[in-house]
Amino acid sequence: MQRVRTLGLVFIALGVIELSWCAFCVFGGAILGVAGFADDKMGPLLWIGGGAYGLLALAAFIMGAVHIGAGAILRRGRGTVAAVIGMATCLPSLILALYCFPFSLGALVYGIVVLLDPEARKALEGDPA
Repeated sequence: MQRVRTLGLVFIALGVIELSWCAFCVFGGAILGVAGFADDKMGPLLWIGGGAYGLLALAAFIMGAVHIGAGAILRRGRGTVAAVIGMATCLPSLILALYCFPFSLGALVYGIVVLLDPEARKALEGDPA
């Protein structure tokens, strides 16, 4: 049971890190977008860069929200589906959220360890034993 709750805490922490990456991408996209208005020659290229940052921000926001939601469910000691969805969301986080790579890799490995533990599986499935 304790491993399940710890995995929930790990997912919540990862979600907060991903939301901070989202804020960084929003700021970077805004700077590139504003710079695109100031420069006539490089404007379209800067707008494309700002749009790419905007898409990264959207992806980071979705990943952060999923991890925080899955972590909240796991903190209650239940939720096999939440654990699997949280671990699946670690995969795009490894690629898209560059600063989250080490933490996301650790969360993925720890999630595998938790799902392979028979006692944790019983807790996730809702068995009181």
